[in-house]
Amino acid sequence: MFTVNLILLSNFSLKKKIKKRKQDFGEKCRIICVRLLHFNHFVENGRGIVLLKEIAIAFFIPIQLWLLAECYQYLKEYKERRFCTAREIARVSRPQLTDKIIRHYSLVQEDSILLHPKDYCFLKPVPIDNVKLIFDSNDDSVKQIVRNFEKLFQKFWPHKCKIYSDAVYRMEDPDRTKFYIGRSYRLLDVQGTNSLEMKFSPASYFQYFNVGEALIFAEAINLKSSSCAKYRKHFPKQLDLTKYVFTPGIQTISIRLSKDREHAHYYMLDRDPDKVAAGGKMLRLLPAGEFQPAKKHSNMASDLCFWRNIMRESVEEFLDIVVNQNEPGEFNYDIWPYRELNKAKNDGKVVVWLLGYGACPLNYKLDFLTACIYEAETFDEIFGGKVRKENKEGQIVHSLPFTGEQISRYTDINLTTTTAIACLQLAYKFRKELGIPCADDSDETLDVNTSYREYFI
Repeated sequence: MFTVNLILLSNFSLKKKIKKRKQDFGEKCRIICVRLLHFNHFVENGRGIVLLKEIAIAFFIPIQLWLLAECYQYLKEYKERRFCTAREIARVSRPQLTDKIIRHYSLVQEDSILLHPKDYCFLKPVPIDNVKLIFDSNDDSVKQIVRNFEKLFQKFWPHKCKIYSDAVYRMEDPDRTKFYIGRSYRLLDVQGTNSLEMKFSPASYFQYFNVGEALIFAEAINLKSSSCAKYRKHFPKQLDLTKYVFTPGIQTISIRLSKDREHAHYYMLDRDPDKVAAGGKMLRLLPAGEFQPAKKHSNMASDLCFWRNIMRESVEEFLDIVVNQNEPGEFNYDIWPYRELNKAKNDGKVVVWLLGYGACPLNYKLDFLTACIYEAETFDEIFGGKVRKENKEGQIVHSLPFTGEQISRYTDINLTTTTAIACLQLAYKFRKELGIPCADDSDETLDVNTSYREYFI
């Protein structure tokens, strides 16, 4: 009997020790898991909570509901903080991010700081009337291509948002008149050299924003590190128009020739980050904007025209006359000043050229680069003293002399967007073909600064 009791007592003591060790180990596991949640690698996409559950199940540890609630709340607040921080970095650190990406794509020693398709060839500027634009309404691949790219960045968005624009709406509540899902065109194909044929299909601005601007967001999170190879591998150096949805913009250098045609001036815009959805605190040429129909209900095929787009953007940015997107019916181009601009172009007093195209390496945003050259009388009659000091997007930088010395001041990533720099480069390179006088004319090419300077003034 004594032996039996001794055995039972020993078993009871052993079970008690095992139970206590399990409890001690369980508490240590909980502490470790909570600490792990403070590291980004485990916080992202709820990985910390998943790890906590796995350890608890493996060692039969009861999961405290309050602990899971604490983990969830921490994760929620962390994503919100990270979102706000990365958004601010993307706004104020664009030059630093651009420097990093230019080096990633090894563009420092190349002729252009933009990305191009494999068969890109632009040996000379092309008159805008020699570019034929074709609209294909049957392209149904856009949504699936964009969705595949959106999934790459979905884990970054707070409040379980699936796309970047929804997260911006949820966290910042932007002005819906400035940040909205406007209709755009997708570039499908480019054929030809001296005369071009381009094919487009329907798309939307958010189909760019939810991928291209999300790519900047991912870089902003990793500002101090090298480029995000995890994401950049999906955005190759050579553009493939079939595997990515490029919704182009148009960057135009507006040049006013002097009355004696011995001098020329151009205009730039200093974008206000509080007035634009993306690309604030940077200079770009004036005008510039999305290539899209005039209004929400415009016929996309009839509005597929570079000149119409350039006209609308010029009137909007020089004269601050904004198109009412919600107005029913087609846009009227037979009223002032569109009527006068069309007549001047038909009379040869306004000449428009396509200089090239390419994508900004930072956000993979493709722009057509164009030059719009005005005779002095025509520019003064239409715009003249009506050009404002500022518009709805920022401050206008007036009448900059078209000289190599002056232009070189702005071919700097610390000041100017990459597509604007490329447009300035091409306009200067082709100045003789374009008929632009240049006071300090020389055969030298422009120097482009591609290095970030922290204390740039």
